[in-house]
Order: sequence, then structure tokens, then C-alpha cells
Amino acid sequence: MAVCIVMECPGMNAEQYEALMNVVELRGINPAWPRGLINHVVGFTSDGAYVVNVWQSQHLFDGFVENRLRPAFQVVGGLTEPRFITFDVYKSYVA
Repeated sequence: MAVCIVMECPGMNAEQYEALMNVVELRGINPAWPRGLINHVVGFTSDGAYVVNVWQSQHLFDGFVENRLRPAFQVVGGLTEPRFITFDVYKSYVA
């Protein structure tokens, strides 16, 4: 079942986000695009970054976090660990 993951990244700005995306190689759809990632959206508020992803499964997302995202946070440095809100996708529409 597909899952939606909302990541709250306190204090993260666009420069830090771009640095993180370079490390995890998530720069548009490319050969390094993580297996199972369906959609990726990011936006910023005065509190930091909010990332919304849809994944094919929780298992694939968990593997991405352990193998690519957490190590990337360490490489970039100075970032607060994100808070994850996860829920099963009930319906999804694309314009």
C-alpha cells in the first residue's frame, strides 16, 4: 500500500535542502532516484522545510531513510533530525 510521508525539518532553509538533495542524489528524476518514490514536493515556511513524499510502501521509505537520508543529514551537518508524519494513501489525484 502506498504511504504519504510528511517530513517537518525545523530550521532548514533552501540552501541546506539543496545540499541535502545533492548528497542523496535526489535532483529530479534520474538514475539514482530512490526505488519506490512516487512523488516529492518541498516548501518552506519561517519554521523550516516541509517535504511531502508518496512512496510505494513504508518498507521502501524506511530503507531510504536508513541508507541514504540519515547519512546525508550527517554529511551536510547542522540539521535537526526531521519529524515524520506517516499515513496510508486513501486516494490520490493528479491534474
